[in-house]
Amino acid sequence: MSEIFFVDQWVYAQVREMDFSWWLNSNRFLSFLGDGSFLYPLVGLGALFLFAKKRWKEGIWALSALWLSIELNSLAKNFFERPRPLSLYPGLSWDTYAFPSGHAFGSLFAYGMVFWILRRMSWKWGKNRLAFYGVIILVGLIGSSRIALGAHWLTDVLAGYLMGLIWLGLNIWFCRKFGLFSFSTPTWPSALSSGSN
Repeated sequence: MSEIFFVDQWVYAQVREMDFSWWLNSNRFLSFLGDGSFLYPLVGLGALFLFAKKRWKEGIWALSALWLSIELNSLAKNFFERPRPLSLYPGLSWDTYAFPSGHAFGSLFAYGMVFWILRRMSWKWGKNRLAFYGVIILVGLIGSSRIALGAHWLTDVLAGYLMGLIWLGLNIWFCRKFGLFSFSTPTWPSALSSGSN
C-alpha cells in the first residue's frame, strides 16, 4: 500500500491549488479533536469516572479498547509503510507513516462509541437524531482537515474510517455480549425527565 493512487494525487493537487491557509487554524483545531493528545486523556477521564462509579468492567474495557486501537493503527502503519504527502504548510510535519489515518480511525471509533454509550444509558442526547448527524459531520470534518493540512492522502482517511467502523462494530458487539453499559434502573437524566411529568 506504499503506492500512491491517481485519485490521491489528484485530490492532493486540488487541495494545493485551493490554498486553505485562510482556514488553517480551523483545520488545525479540527485535527486536534481527532488527535491522541485530546482523545487519550478524554478516554482516560471517562475510565476514571467509570471506576469511581464502581463500573469496573466498563472502565477496564475503555482502557483496553484505547490501547488496542493505538496498537492496531501502529501495526497497520508500520506494515504498509506508506509515505505521507509533503506538508502544505511550513512548520507542520509528521514522523509516522500515512496509511491508515489514525485521526480518522480514532475519531470515528471514539465519538461513535460515546454516542452509542449515551444511547445505551438512555440519555436524551444519545437518542437525538441531530446529535447523530452532528457526530457524523464532526468525524467527517476531522478526516477532511487531515487532507487539507497535507497530512494524509485521501485513501489514508477512507481506510481509517473503514478500520474505525469495523473496530466500533466489534466493540459494540463485545459490550452487548458481556452486558457492558446495561442498566436495570433509569439513569439520572431519564429519571429527572420522568419525574417532571
